[in-house]
Amino acid sequence: MGNRVSNSLGQAAGHLSPIVEGISKKICGAQCNPYADRAECLLLALAQRGITLLALDFDMTMINCHTGGDWLGTPAELCSHMRPLFTALVQAVAAGDSEVRLMVVTFSSQTDMIRAVLVELVGAHKAAQFVVIGADGTWDPAAAVADAAQAITLNGAPLEWLTNAHRCKGKIPWLCAAWAALDWRVGPGQTVLVDDDCTNIELAARVGIPAVHFDCEGLSAEPRALSALEHLGVARRLLFLDVTGVLNSESDRDELSYGLLENLQWLVKHCAAEVVITTGWKQNDTKLQQLKHSLKAYQLPIFQLPVSNVTGEDQGVQEIKACLNSLENLGAPADSPWLLIDHQTDLFEAEQTKAEVENVMPFLDESHFVQSVDGEGLVPSKAIEAAEKLLINSAMQVDNFVEAGRLASIAAKRLEMAQNNSG
Repeated sequence: MGNRVSNSLGQAAGHLSPIVEGISKKICGAQCNPYADRAECLLLALAQRGITLLALDFDMTMINCHTGGDWLGTPAELCSHMRPLFTALVQAVAAGDSEVRLMVVTFSSQTDMIRAVLVELVGAHKAAQFVVIGADGTWDPAAAVADAAQAITLNGAPLEWLTNAHRCKGKIPWLCAAWAALDWRVGPGQTVLVDDDCTNIELAARVGIPAVHFDCEGLSAEPRALSALEHLGVARRLLFLDVTGVLNSESDRDELSYGLLENLQWLVKHCAAEVVITTGWKQNDTKLQQLKHSLKAYQLPIFQLPVSNVTGEDQGVQEIKACLNSLENLGAPADSPWLLIDHQTDLFEAEQTKAEVENVMPFLDESHFVQSVDGEGLVPSKAIEAAEKLLINSAMQVDNFVEAGRLASIAAKRLEMAQNNSG
């Protein structure tokens, strides 16, 4: 009897051992992944900044090989090629503790295989939330762009670049399909693309879609990509806003226009931006409270300026400088993207020389400035112009950070080699 029981237990343990071993591997994989904790923190930071879509390339980005769209092995075998960083991001998104969604945007036609890899990582139930958009013939890239041009509009006016086929190449149609899959709740300003292809990155950045180049052949590719994403998660997108001539019309300078506030609301949401009040209305408590109440009613986040005693004709300029200088104290990078919207007409008039402009505002150029329509304010065309400029500034900031990280890693490696050679 004792022997039979002993043998039965031994057989049961033998049957269970592969299951136990598999569970142990999954637990160990989650606990041993060096990026697990930072991935969770990253998602929270991105969501706080309004960035809620991670669009990830697959071949040579999520995985450390290129399948050529012709992987003949099993999903489990392909899963073994997943990079730890992207494994951590997939698992963190699958946990459902943040608002960030993750989609795979790939030129591979093996979308079913990629879905099976995601199932290997997080199980079938959690993997169902991930959308894989590939070159599998189930959708039309040109139609996806056309749909985006119809959906992402302000009062019927589309984004210019979505109507230009020459600007909608690379992964842009894939991103349009991704936004459609999310019922257009997400757009360019809420998206970040991670891709190993420099062309895809450049094309996205040119239209203002923040994109991180995954330098798969470079040094410390995963730490640098994660740092760039973290940088994006703490950067602030700031709209320095005058009121006179921007949120009201010439016919009534003392009242805010509901239509212009709606245009501003679209701009802020589209760019995941924050409003910084730089206006003479701050000198009048009644008008300031009216402004704050209206911004709150339209759910427009206000970035609080540091206390400043600046006065004079260039008070607005000095306040912008003070705000930008204070960003690092708030945990945000000093090069956070920003834009000034003002009704003034003398900032970039044709007769002014570049030297004169730089003398007045050495930190301000046309890429950081949009002039509202005289007498009409922030009309749709100007809100769209502001959106494109601010998002391009944001994309360029990410690109500059990635490039600085690449150069720093090369310099560190050269220093290490020099020290080894001297030893």
